[in-house]
Amino acid sequence: MEERARNLFFISMLDLHPERMEVSPCGSMDILTYHGMAMLVLGDGSDAERSRLAGHIMQARPHAVAGSPALVRALGRMSSGYFPVSRRMMDVDREGFIAAGHDDGATILRTPGDFMSMLSLLERTGMLPDGYDASEKEEMAYGYASRPFPFEAVGIRRDGRLVSAAYTSSESRICAMIVGVATDPGWRRQGLARKAVSELVDVLLFEDGLSFVALSCTSPESHALYRSLGFADAGELTYMKAFPDDIPQSPDLV
Repeated sequence: MEERARNLFFISMLDLHPERMEVSPCGSMDILTYHGMAMLVLGDGSDAERSRLAGHIMQARPHAVAGSPALVRALGRMSSGYFPVSRRMMDVDREGFIAAGHDDGATILRTPGDFMSMLSLLERTGMLPDGYDASEKEEMAYGYASRPFPFEAVGIRRDGRLVSAAYTSSESRICAMIVGVATDPGWRRQGLARKAVSELVDVLLFEDGLSFVALSCTSPESHALYRSLGFADAGELTYMKAFPDDIPQSPDLV
């Protein structure tokens, strides 16, 4: 599906729980809604159809709406309170993957303790917003540890401390999307982010048996790094969401 290639953000909507999706026709467009929250719009529609869809968005207030770049720009002008997002999508399969080589400090993160260490790392890199108390972070850590297949997270330790990590979201039986890559500020420029991503992709493709791994990036530096691991351009990710994109969701090497 062409629209899938342009909006891999919604891969889980399309592959994981089709029974939880509702499809609503809107003239020449089809609107896919997942639990009434995220919307994927297939087709561009006429001006009248776009106006009708914008009215539906303002009434239903889904947390995100994805579609073609032209449609998202048009809807953004007609839907107050939404913020546009545009990111470059990349993906890799088993044939294209170029491993960076195993790191002896790499490990799969599985336990609540592992994820408490990951949350501490995210705090040090600014990827975890301020304001979480200890009990909330513990609850988050247990939530990570109990996530179902094929969620994965990989960390790299130095001297017993987690200094780099990469993890997924929006997983399906076909694809997982890497949404977080973080390296401790004191350990950057040593290739650890590349190794963490490589180890994570290896697990997802060759141990978990997924067909491909996707991610989005914005910086030329991160784009070059992912190309060195075999990732190829998969189009532009365009959507708008109901809150600012001010917390780094970083495959951009934070």
